[in-house]
Amino acid sequence: MVHRGRMPYGDDGRREGNSGRSVPPPAAGKSMIKSIPSEPRVHHRCTPLDPLPVEADAPPVRGTVLVVEPGESFYLIPLRLMLPDCRLILCCDEKEARQIFFYTPVDVVLIDHSPALSALALLHLFKVGRPSVPVLVMAREGSEELAVEVFRSGARDYFRKPISVDEMYGVIRSLLELRAGAFKVRAANSSKEGFDKALRYIQTHFHLPLSLAQVAGKSGMSLSSFVRIFKKRTGMTFVDYLQIVRMAAACRMLRDPGLSLLRISLACGYNNQSHFNRVFKKCVGVSPRVYKKYLGQNVFR
Repeated sequence: MVHRGRMPYGDDGRREGNSGRSVPPPAAGKSMIKSIPSEPRVHHRCTPLDPLPVEADAPPVRGTVLVVEPGESFYLIPLRLMLPDCRLILCCDEKEARQIFFYTPVDVVLIDHSPALSALALLHLFKVGRPSVPVLVMAREGSEELAVEVFRSGARDYFRKPISVDEMYGVIRSLLELRAGAFKVRAANSSKEGFDKALRYIQTHFHLPLSLAQVAGKSGMSLSSFVRIFKKRTGMTFVDYLQIVRMAAACRMLRDPGLSLLRISLACGYNNQSHFNRVFKKCVGVSPRVYKKYLGQNVFR
């Protein structure tokens, strides 16, 4: 017989599960009933809320949202559940909001305009200090004049309370996605500029004993990222590219009858002329001496 509130146990004191396997009884003083997680609470005084592991149909969007709200923020409970991969930072006065905004990476700001806190004052300050960060304003005692002033001051959007959580979620998610896309474009442009800088360094310093780590450092990228992008952009390895640059320079120098093979090999970064001859023949198909001879016969003209 199963007693109310207790699990069935066999003669040896072990609990029998649904699969027929015996499970050891609970230790003395411990309850078999697991605690049910309480409803997520909204904390004040600049407390960061950790993301909740909630499944979502939409792809995850990440970022930090600063909420300046001196009153109760019950609407943030569903908003937090709808943005499980985001970090919400709540604060309740202007001084704390300024400190967080200027000393913490923030992607979106949401300010509640009320008699206790003027959203306009913070809005002006935030747009002057970091104009790229979008600021949203909400107000219970709103007016058309306030809305006009808010938008003139640079706010991205304005909400009247009671707030539609779905509408606010859509706006915040769109802003986070836009900023993430802008960061990706900026990072791509930065890596392209760094890569081009590395190529120019190779083309102007090929006479030096260049190493892969040294050139990657000129690009500002990590060694692994540079190797991957180098292969993708050029279709060859760093060593092969450096050899081609050096051999192209050697072919130009061989046109000058006043330059000896030894001087050319040294100018191309090879301290050993025999090594230079082998690499040249491998890349061009003939030795430097034969190439110079063909130049005299106008074979390559």
